[in-house]
Amino acid sequence: KPSGAMFALANAATFQCREPAGGAPKPKWCELLFTTGDLASWAFTVPEGYTGTTTVKVRYKMVSGTANYTEWTARFACMTPDDAADWDANAFDSDNVSADDEVPGTAGYLTAHSWTASNLDSMTDGDECVMQLERSTPTGSDATGDAEVLGVTIEW
Repeated sequence: KPSGAMFALANAATFQCREPAGGAPKPKWCELLFTTGDLASWAFTVPEGYTGTTTVKVRYKMVSGTANYTEWTARFACMTPDDAADWDANAFDSDNVSADDEVPGTAGYLTAHSWTASNLDSMTDGDECVMQLERSTPTGSDATGDAEVLGVTIEW
């Protein structure tokens, strides 16, 4: 599972923490706001024993959009420790693009969208990796407003 988010130098998703207004104590949370084309990256170490299919899951809600679609792209760059390679010269593998995901019909409702990632830069257990997430342009009509990403999970 990715650790803390590291933001892109350009087109960075906006980080914010929120608390509902009024009344009894309510949960506080932090989220990333993505408009189409925004990016965020996470660094992680692939656990020992990693094998099988890799799935990316994004949990998000829409600020205002109640119709149409989002699409997400995940990119991976990995390096095995002690390889004779320069991490600073490493590049992301090809895109892993999700299918269009229809947004909930009510703004603020949480949804989860997952897709299989197969372009993993030769990921193997023990690798140091970076995953970049982008809210990309869907094939169908783009949902209006920001997508508030509450979490990203990489499953295998």
